[in-house]
Amino acid sequence: MRPKLLLGWGLAGVMAAAVPAAGQFAVDRPAVPPPTPVPPTAQPAAGQPAAAPEAHPWYVRAEHGRWMICVKSYSGPVAKSLAEELAKEIRETYRVPAYLFEKGADERKKQEEFVARERERQRAQQQAFLTEMDRLRKESAERGIEFMESAPRLRVPRYQTIDEQWAVLVGGWKDMETTRKELDKIRTWQPPKNEQLVDHGLKDNPGQDGRQNVEVTAINPFRYAIVVPNPAAPKAETDDGMVRTIYKLNENEELSVLRIAKPWTLVVKAFHPPIKIRDYGAEKSVVEKASGRGDASKELGATALQAASMAKALRDPKFQPHPFDAYVLHTIHGSLVCVGQYDGPDDPAMAQAQRVLDGIRFKVERQDQFTTQQNVRLFDPMFALQIPKAK
Repeated sequence: MRPKLLLGWGLAGVMAAAVPAAGQFAVDRPAVPPPTPVPPTAQPAAGQPAAAPEAHPWYVRAEHGRWMICVKSYSGPVAKSLAEELAKEIRETYRVPAYLFEKGADERKKQEEFVARERERQRAQQQAFLTEMDRLRKESAERGIEFMESAPRLRVPRYQTIDEQWAVLVGGWKDMETTRKELDKIRTWQPPKNEQLVDHGLKDNPGQDGRQNVEVTAINPFRYAIVVPNPAAPKAETDDGMVRTIYKLNENEELSVLRIAKPWTLVVKAFHPPIKIRDYGAEKSVVEKASGRGDASKELGATALQAASMAKALRDPKFQPHPFDAYVLHTIHGSLVCVGQYDGPDDPAMAQAQRVLDGIRFKVERQDQFTTQQNVRLFDPMFALQIPKAK
């Protein structure tokens, strides 16, 4: 299992650099609120709306600082409770501010609003038919004739299921340089005491006889923390240096999404370099190399080729149900595959493309296994991305 690096949350994951430098955590940080008990995550009563994420006392806000450090993200039904537990441990152990951020709430709200608007639009279109049905119903009742109901059906769009996703953020600071200095400190923290809060992976230990002994090992999330803009802060505040870096990485890419005319696109797949777990003093991991502490050209080049290959496959005239206008975006952490160009995140054309792409499934067979996987999803959870523009 790979650690879940927070990439792909809008421009935050795309443009966040993780370059450590010497520094003290006490520099330019807000006062830490006293630890407060974390109430258990309660389910809303039947018929009652769920509480907004902002209602949580630890939910991140714009005034907490422009730049943060993301130490871990969770997804699934228990994502919120795991994120709460990790934030609580950070506050109590290291006495620093830890905040929560939920990604799927806005997407789910937009989907619900779009479905509601679509229902009203279809009802308005069917109003003449419904009026005529009421007239025939009354006429049948007056004549004592049984009326056979034939109510029209509303056909609303079906969306992919958006998993609940919660991130744990530490910070914040006024600029990226200060945040980078604090990242090195956080990466020295000990793993969480509760092993349910960490991912696990396989580690190869060479034995005396030359054989590889594979064991399951916990992955310390603090070692893979990354710098991200505060997701609650205004999105217009963008680091010009990072934008120039993004443009430099994509200047020779023929399918670069930076060349499209409209300001938004739909990210459908992310490719990242593999993560290698190492002991202290051993060779640097791929993540460390990709973060600027080594040469990661080979690993990042491989992800760039994967992204470009998928984009070309989506553009193929033979692709079913139809070819897509696909692009790629290379970053310092990997490469993204994008589809289409849109006027904004609420563009109906984007919603239509997302519905079609989410419906694509594949049948995967392996010669060395007896089982066959049906309906395999090719794409990651999709999200709208505003294209970074260089000034």
